Amino acid sequence: MPDAFICDYIRTPIGRFGGALARVRADDLAAHPLSALMARNPGLDWAALDEVIYGCANQAGEDNRNVAGMALLLAGLPVCVPGTTINRLCGSGMDAVLTAARAIRAGEADLVVAGGVESMSRAPFVMPKAESAFSRQVEIHDTTIGWRFVNPRMQAEFGTESMPETAENVAADFAVARADQDAFALRSQQKAAAAMASGRLAREIAPVEIAQRKGPPLVVSEDEHPRPQTTAEALARLTAPFRDGGSVTAGNASGVNDGAAALILASAEAARRHGLTPIARVMGDRAMRKRDFTELVLENRWVLTCVRLLLRLFARGGPVWFSKVGSRSKPCVRRHSVAPWFSRPRLTSVSPDCSLPSSAPTFSRPTTGLRCRGRRLVDTAQLSGSRRSAPSCSPGRPAPTTVASASASLPAKCRVGPRHGHAT
Repeated sequence: MPDAFICDYIRTPIGRFGGALARVRADDLAAHPLSALMARNPGLDWAALDEVIYGCANQAGEDNRNVAGMALLLAGLPVCVPGTTINRLCGSGMDAVLTAARAIRAGEADLVVAGGVESMSRAPFVMPKAESAFSRQVEIHDTTIGWRFVNPRMQAEFGTESMPETAENVAADFAVARADQDAFALRSQQKAAAAMASGRLAREIAPVEIAQRKGPPLVVSEDEHPRPQTTAEALARLTAPFRDGGSVTAGNASGVNDGAAALILASAEAARRHGLTPIARVMGDRAMRKRDFTELVLENRWVLTCVRLLLRLFARGGPVWFSKVGSRSKPCVRRHSVAPWFSRPRLTSVSPDCSLPSSAPTFSRPTTGLRCRGRRLVDTAQLSGSRRSAPSCSPGRPAPTTVASASASLPAKCRVGPRHGHAT
């Protein structure tokens, strides 16, 4: 089975809702990273491109009618190149990349561009047609975010909660405290600020030029959404508008933004043929079924306790092993940075000749290596004596480690075993 490699990537800046990119049509925004990839790879035979796959969650306005197909034509790609658009809501762009990788591994494609686009600023209002002649009833929906044209059966049987309301449910089910959410958001802002200051983010951004009525065009070259001056005190002062006594705020929730991104994926043979340099290998993916996580956790008291601890510890920068001291649990000083097993697809860095170095860091979906022993959370790597390396996110940064999986012979009620996870 051929491997799928990521060979290049580029994106637009991420604009705030109603910000600098609000004047750019969604299909033009989608075309921009495609044009940038073509400029960055002038020696590539773009007529050999098997497909362009884009993810888009809205598709109610200028991104309708297969925005991937429109974008590739607007970008100047040959008319013989097909395009398709995927909708898995907030996972649409990632799903596009993974769909492209599956096609390459299956031998159905050699060279694919995948990515995604969203212009939430330009999401339109929509109205249904009247159900009777001369009807005086008017219904209008904002397509920016949330449900519209809700099926009454869907509402009655499953509910139609919005993303922030769902976040409140997750926080309540898994006891994720407001302080932990704010701390995670603050660190995210600080990391983004550091990456912007060092020029790291600038290397992956293709600036967008926006024509003005007078004077030179406006050049947007930096992300608008990060707030480098954010403080823990400022986050704590924000109210939770989505639920009385809730914990999800505008400061610790995902933003409403505009932007687009595109990646080149290729097989090893296509990379060599077109002079591309592989950056990473996509190893696999699988969407998580609800029973794999939600029902397992909610039906098993022991697993629920362990997952609550894990989620809190991930938000604090890595697991802390607890030991029983009297009637209280006291954290030990030992920490490990462990990537959540449901967080990302597996990617492996590769050398330019597409060979896999023995020391290459690996983006893997690690197996949770924590088990309950009485009332303690134990590092099972101490039992098995083995560890597995997880990736560093940038050159020169030490790779975090993941703990080894627990023995299959452990009692089921005390084991958090490996599960298939989201690729997000």
